[in-house]
Amino acid sequence: GNGGKFVQFSEIPQDLQDKVNDACVKTWVDYANMLTEAGEPGAEIVRLWRDCMEEAGAVMIDGVNEAIDAL
Repeated sequence: GNGGKFVQFSEIPQDLQDKVNDACVKTWVDYANMLTEAGEPGAEIVRLWRDCMEEAGAVMIDGVNEAIDAL
């Protein structure tokens, strides 16, 4: 192989963790905006999706709740 390996997210450098988290938050917002542009209630859909995920035991990464609530 090329030397790649799987590691715990917490083991990668903090600056890379921050970039991944920022991209995840942006994905939620971009998805809501895409739905809205298509004539759907994007903010409401992603809030419901988030709430369903949390009810099923998911934990949102830092920034997701704030970004969704700001839509």
